[in-house]
Amino acid sequence: MRIALVGQFTFPYGTASASRIRCLVEGLTGAGADLHVVATMAGAPRPEDAHAGGGFRFRGVPYEYLGLARPDRAGFGERMLLAYREHRLIYERLVEMIRREHIDLVYAYTDDALEVLPIRRAAQTTSVPLVNDVVEWRSAQSWERGWFHQRAAAHEWNMRFSNWKADGICGISSYICRYYERGGKQVIRVTGLMNPREAPAEPREARCNGPFLVGYYGTLSHKDGVLDMLKAIGFLLDRGRQVELLMAGAYGSDSYRRRVESFLDANPRIREVIRFPGRVPQKELPAMFSECNALLLSRPLARFAIAGFPQKLPEYMTLARPVVVTAVGDIPEYVRDGIDGFVVPVGSAERFADAIERIMDRPDRGLEMGASARRRASEVFDCHTHGRQLVEFFEQICERVRAQRSG
Repeated sequence: MRIALVGQFTFPYGTASASRIRCLVEGLTGAGADLHVVATMAGAPRPEDAHAGGGFRFRGVPYEYLGLARPDRAGFGERMLLAYREHRLIYERLVEMIRREHIDLVYAYTDDALEVLPIRRAAQTTSVPLVNDVVEWRSAQSWERGWFHQRAAAHEWNMRFSNWKADGICGISSYICRYYERGGKQVIRVTGLMNPREAPAEPREARCNGPFLVGYYGTLSHKDGVLDMLKAIGFLLDRGRQVELLMAGAYGSDSYRRRVESFLDANPRIREVIRFPGRVPQKELPAMFSECNALLLSRPLARFAIAGFPQKLPEYMTLARPVVVTAVGDIPEYVRDGIDGFVVPVGSAERFADAIERIMDRPDRGLEMGASARRRASEVFDCHTHGRQLVEFFEQICERVRAQRSG
C-alpha cells in the first residue's frame, strides 16, 4: 500500500509531536507500507539525506517539501498573500506527487483547517481517500490567547467542521474517537506511541544516594500542571523529606513563566531543590532522566487534556521508572494504579505528594513498578502493533471508498 503522510513537518518528522511522527513512520513502514513523507512547510533538506537516485530519504523513507520559505517578519497582508500562493503550490505539487508515486491514500497530520485545505483538495482531485490524524481537540492558543486568535480559530474550525470531510479519522483519545463515531465517521484510535528499538536497552539504575530525585520534561505550561508539581514538592519539603526535582524544557509562554517565577520567589525552599537545565535535545533525555527515582505528570482537568494524550507518558514508562500521573482522559486506561506507578486525583497537590512519598518509603516497590511500567509500555504503545492496525484500517477505508464510487 502506498501512503503519503502529509503535514506540518519543518524538518524531517520534526514537529511539536516529533516523537509521534517518527513512531508512525516506523510503524507504517514496519507493517509493509510504501510511505512517502511530504512536508507542507518549507525547510532546507539535509545534505546527508540526499539519495543516489535523486530526492531525499530519512531513515530510508523518502521525503520532500512543498511549501514556500516564510519571512521572519511579515505584515498581515503579506502573510495572507503568502498563504494563498503556498496553498496553491502545495495543491499542485501534491496532485503531481500523488499521481507520480501512485499513492493509494493520503494521511494528513495537521490541526489547522487552512493547512489541510490544499491537502483535501488534492485528494479529491486525484480520487484518493483522505484520513486525518486528530491529536488534540483544542489548541494551546484557544485557552491561552482566546478564541479569536487566528491559530485558535483555524484549529477549532478543523476539529468541528473540516475533519468531517475526511474519509476516516485517526484519533489519539477515546474522547475524540467517540465524537466522530457519533457522526458516523470511520475511526481508529492510536494513542501515545513508542518504538521499542529506541528504548534504552538496559535502563540505568536510579540514583540511590542523596535526595530522592523526581523528574519532568516537556513544555512548561498549564497543560502539564507544572505549578501543581511544584506545590507537591513543597508539601514534601514541609514534611521534612529530602527531594529534588529535575525539570527540563522551555516555557510555553512568557505569562506562564512569570507565574512560575512568582511562585518560586514566594517559596524559595522549592527553588533550591530544582535542577533546571532548560531545553534538552530529545536524544539526551533518556540518559539524563534515567537518574530519577520517579517521573511526574500532573495534567489538569480540562478539555484539551481529556481529548489529548501526553506523548511523553510512553517515553517515561520505557525508562523503567514508576510514574505519578493524574487521572485525566485515557491515562488510567494505560497506567495501572499501584502497578506501573500511581494515578492520583486531579488538582490535589497534596495527594500527588502522598503518592511520591509512598515510592520514597518503599524503594524496592518503586523498582518493581518501574519494571512493570516498561513492560506495559511495550504492550500498549508499541508503534509496530499500531502500525499494523493502521494499515488494516487504511485498507478498509480504500475498499469502502472504491465500493461507494463504483456503486
